[in-house]
Parts: sequence; structure tokens; C-alpha cells
Amino acid sequence: LLSNVPTYTIEVGQHSLRLANAVVRGLNPVDLDPSGSNASQVEAFKSRVVARVRADPLYCATPACLNNTGQTMGSFARHLHDAFYMYASSLAKADAVQPDGRKNASTMKKAMEGTFQGLTGTVTVGANSSRVPNYVVYGLDRSAEQQTFIRISFVDETDVNLVATYADESTSIWATRDGKRPLTTPLCGYSGTDCPLSFWEQYLIYIAVGGSLALLLLITLLCLATSLVRAKRQAMMTANAEWQIPFLTLAPVKSDGQSRRSLQSGPSTITKDSTFHSEDSKFELYSMNKEPVLVTKHNTMPLTRSKQYTFIKVAFLVKKVSNGGCCVQYLHPECALRSTVQILMIGDIRRHMKDN
Repeated sequence: LLSNVPTYTIEVGQHSLRLANAVVRGLNPVDLDPSGSNASQVEAFKSRVVARVRADPLYCATPACLNNTGQTMGSFARHLHDAFYMYASSLAKADAVQPDGRKNASTMKKAMEGTFQGLTGTVTVGANSSRVPNYVVYGLDRSAEQQTFIRISFVDETDVNLVATYADESTSIWATRDGKRPLTTPLCGYSGTDCPLSFWEQYLIYIAVGGSLALLLLITLLCLATSLVRAKRQAMMTANAEWQIPFLTLAPVKSDGQSRRSLQSGPSTITKDSTFHSEDSKFELYSMNKEPVLVTKHNTMPLTRSKQYTFIKVAFLVKKVSNGGCCVQYLHPECALRSTVQILMIGDIRRHMKDN
């Protein structure tokens, strides 16, 4: 009859009331149907039950019972009252059927059947000596008033009567949930461990693999582009090497007054008149790879791309002519029609190579 559930004292304020209402609005408890109970009798029972546990017929003398002043009754005190009332009524009815009928099991079982109005509502005991359960589903409406939404009654062990007391579920039982019926299975399952995965939790591995492949492809493209640029630069350097002569490879020839021997002449001397070191001369004599060369000096000037390509074409033409034999073999039949300068200006040197 005493509540052993710990209680906590909370200072009641507007915030606490709003919080409590918000929590209770989402609950739809299932409880015994209280219809048929007398509200005044229930209030009278609440006010006297705590003190009566120390009197007839319980005579409770435990420390919990002796020091229960100011405590509230237990949550199942009304159910215990109805059980005591049913048992006492059955004893009286059994003795009324036959003397000492309470001692006869079949008479006592028959006497327990019946219906009465208890503190928990209408109590009906069936032929199996158990209470016929009648439940209600209740909750709060939009005005925070308690309302009964469903009545549940058991016909037998398998059949149940379910009676809805509302017409529109969206404006009644689910009104505090914005009119939306809850899911049949909770979002995270009944165990709370089946919550749906987020986007990153579902596709992180695919994003990582795709990102790795994209990065690998990007690195491959960068390496390929770098290789192409380097190959193009190397080809340009090779082409330029055909006509560019580093100045460091030129060695000035000492003017010692002697001439070089040739295959068809004997030793001779170079006179002052036959040298190229006069002030009006445009050439200077140098040695490159042990071969004499004539060099002209010019003022420094920028080398445009078109001029650079012209030098490359000239070097290419000279190389082909020197390797292929006479000019006629390389430029025939247009050698007589166009000059070398015209061929270079037109830029169709490759076509002439194919014609060869």
C-alpha cells in the first residue's frame, strides 16, 4: 500500500510545466478502464489508506509502515483494495450457499464469479477466477486535457474487442504529433541500434575509392603532359643543335704567316694581303673541331620564332642534301621551277621529301 518508488522534489515553475506538458503530450499510456469507479470514493481512499495499514485488518508494524506519515499511497493500492474486496465478498457468498462454504474449493470458485464497482472501475471475474481485463488508451489533447482514445476488452484468450472513441485520428490521438501516425517500426528499430546510416557512412568507401582513382588519373595526365612538354622541348633542342654553334667551340686561329697543306699544293706562306684580319674585313678566321671556319660578327638581336624555324628548315635542308647526294636527287623535279628560298618560304619542304 506504500509507494517504494523514489520521489524527487522539483521546483514547479512555468518552464517545468511546459517541459512536463511537452513530455506527456507524446505519451499514450495503456491502463485499466477506470469507468465505473466513484471519484469521491477514490479520494476518500487516498486520504485514509496510508494510516489504515497500521490498523485492522493488516496491522503492519514494520518501520516503513510506522513512519509513513505524509507519504502517498502506492500506485497499486487501489488494485489491492479491489482484490481484498473480491475475496471478502466471495467468502460471504460461499458461506451463504452452504455452511463453511469457504472451505469448499468448487463453491468458493463459483462464489468468486461476478461483477462489482471497485476503485479501479468495473471489476468482472470470470469462470477461471481471473479478472476480465478491460483497458483504455488515453492521452492529452491539444488543450492538455486527458482524453480516452481506445477501449480494449478481451472476449477470450484469442479474441479482443477494440473500440475507438475518436472519429479522426489526425485531430485526436495523433493531434500532438502534428496529425502524423508514428512508424510501425521505430526509425532506429526496437533495439535502438538500427538507425539509418548517414550519407558519409553509406558511401565513404565508394567516395574514397573514386577519389583515389580520380587522383591517380590526374597524376597520370600530369605525368603524360610533362613528358610531352619535355619531349617537345628536347626535339626543339635537337633541331636547334643542327644550326646553333656554341661560341665556346670556336677557337681563334693564330696568324703565324703559314698556310695549311692541301691535297694538291705544297707548303706555302700566307702573305698579309691574303689574311682576313684587315680592318675592312667582315670575316674572322676561327677553328671549330680542328676545321677552319669563317665567322661574321653581328650586333645582338632577338631571335623570333619564325626566324628560328627558318634556321631549322635550312639546317634540315642542308643535312638532307649532304646525305642524299646531288641537289637534283632531292629537289627534282621542282628544282628548276622554284628556288631554295621559295621552297623555304612556302614551307612545303616535307612534300618535296615525299616526292623524292
